[in-house]
Amino acid sequence: QLVNTMDASNCEEPSEENGLLNKQTVREPKNNSNWTLTLGGVAMVVFASVAFINSHEKNKEMMLAQENYEAAQTCMANDEITLYKNTVASSRAHEDAVWASTYLGCTIRDVTDTHDCAELGKTSCLSDTLGFNLHFVQNENSEAGEKNVAYWDNLMNDVNGDMENYHKFMDFRVVFYSPRLDSLVQTLLTSEEKFMLRSNYVESTDETWYSLIMTSPSSKIFEITSTKLNLKDISSTVAGKKYMLNHGGEILSWDNEKGTCPHTQTHSTLAQSYTSSELDELYDKYNDQLKGGKNAGLLPLRNQIAVSSLSKLESWYSKHFPSLSFSRTNGNTEKCASASIMLSLYTDKSYVMETRFVENNDLAPEGEETVKEFVKYIESVHSDNVSPNRGWDAWYDRHLGFMIEQCPLDDYMNSFFKHNDAFNPHGRPLTTENTGSPTQHCWAAGTEGYGIEMQGSFDFSFRDCYTVFDWCEKDTNGAKFCSDGSGAGSGSGTTGVVKKGSTSKKIKKGN
Repeated sequence: QLVNTMDASNCEEPSEENGLLNKQTVREPKNNSNWTLTLGGVAMVVFASVAFINSHEKNKEMMLAQENYEAAQTCMANDEITLYKNTVASSRAHEDAVWASTYLGCTIRDVTDTHDCAELGKTSCLSDTLGFNLHFVQNENSEAGEKNVAYWDNLMNDVNGDMENYHKFMDFRVVFYSPRLDSLVQTLLTSEEKFMLRSNYVESTDETWYSLIMTSPSSKIFEITSTKLNLKDISSTVAGKKYMLNHGGEILSWDNEKGTCPHTQTHSTLAQSYTSSELDELYDKYNDQLKGGKNAGLLPLRNQIAVSSLSKLESWYSKHFPSLSFSRTNGNTEKCASASIMLSLYTDKSYVMETRFVENNDLAPEGEETVKEFVKYIESVHSDNVSPNRGWDAWYDRHLGFMIEQCPLDDYMNSFFKHNDAFNPHGRPLTTENTGSPTQHCWAAGTEGYGIEMQGSFDFSFRDCYTVFDWCEKDTNGAKFCSDGSGAGSGSGTTGVVKKGSTSKKIKKGN
């Protein structure tokens, strides 16, 4: 703020009202100095200068992003993307992992050292064959908002209740296949585990599909499905007879479940889906390949994710993952619909797994919150903590894992940057031991409260340097490693440059 002091009549007396009280002034020590510069004015000038520079740099970044985005489109439109994991934010991560090991047959593999800054429950399902990763993450070091992960887990637990009735939050689940359900149901009947049974008759194959729905310690929902469940055997035990009597002597059909979209709950009828006999063969195939002494694991079949708007979801995916296509389910209505993407597993591309997104606006709200409010809340936390090329929050640990097989991750970062969608890349100049896959990653906030973690390669066309993931930093930005081999991992014999050949210009040089 510059004040002309040539004429005292033009000067204001310093006061609290005009904001000049207790402000030191600096006068120019030249002849006939007539200007006073307040410290507040200095701040304004500096702020304006920084704003101008930032605006200039932002415009420059956007121009480069546009150039790189256009160059990347051909590769992205023809990229090969495979599925490798599903990660959920949890308030009881280790307990969830133990539960998944007990009931799903997944192998606990907590191989990541968080230096006590987070608790992980990493499991691998059919770990020696398909290796589908099911991860639970308890990260209290990063921002989660006023309603943290534990708040929502407790809410889900209250809504689940005795597992007698379906509710919309149950559309957040992972589905596994088992050749038979009898043994597991009998075990559950004699334990304190709560569960729900539902059925669906398919006329074209004259089969009944059964859905056994369970909840992990942190109230995450899982389904085990099969066409084989002997109701007579269940009724032969005291606990089983009591259960059947309490449920009218039959397993409730999805068609008769209040508030559901029945066609979104049943086994897929999409062209790439499997018949029960095919699933039996696949179950045997992937379990027979296990090394001696290992317990049989269930076959991961489907990710299911509740959304508030399918159109919003499909729009986001079409922008950033143009090689993926959605299949809408027969029977969709305006209030009750689902759409699916079918992705091969990264370890065996002959095996295809469905990811189904369900929009159900036909069911009355359950509990104190709705799916729409849950999604809106997560997105509000994202808006406060993350942005393109920076930031992190606890809800980033709620994502699908995509293996990017052809294009560099930098191409996707250019897409996110152009559309002003939040993301944060991390990596190491190494490869994984079991598959030789590169350890470069990019996490995107995604859409509808569910993000994407992409694993692939940097070609360093977006930035010269990236950072190692650091659990002890709120924004997870650790030490840098760069395209010239400097930084983290330098001297290890690796350069950090996994792919070459891009001619696009760089936008950012590290965080």
